[in-house]
Amino acid sequence: TSHLPHLLAFALHRVARDRIEAGERHLPRLAAGGFHSATRVAASSPALWRAIALGNRDALRAAAREMRVALDDLLAALDDGDGDALHRLLLRGHRADGRDTVS
Repeated sequence: TSHLPHLLAFALHRVARDRIEAGERHLPRLAAGGFHSATRVAASSPALWRAIALGNRDALRAAAREMRVALDDLLAALDDGDGDALHRLLLRGHRADGRDTVS
């Protein structure tokens, strides 16, 4: 729970950078608070996170695989245009009180 968000932030920022370098120069103008919040920790030291990730690779690989399943579920609902399934998945991940439920 503490290391996966860093890898996700680095990955999300990389995807955006790749798209910009591929010619989608307008993307930075579209990046709002959510993107900046989600990628804030990607400003951390890559050398530090390389060491942390490799030192915790078994747990981190398992967490990344779980995340991939969750993303695949969301993608399947989007592919199917299944609003009910999408809503159920969003509800499952929703923080109703605005606080972390995982400590």
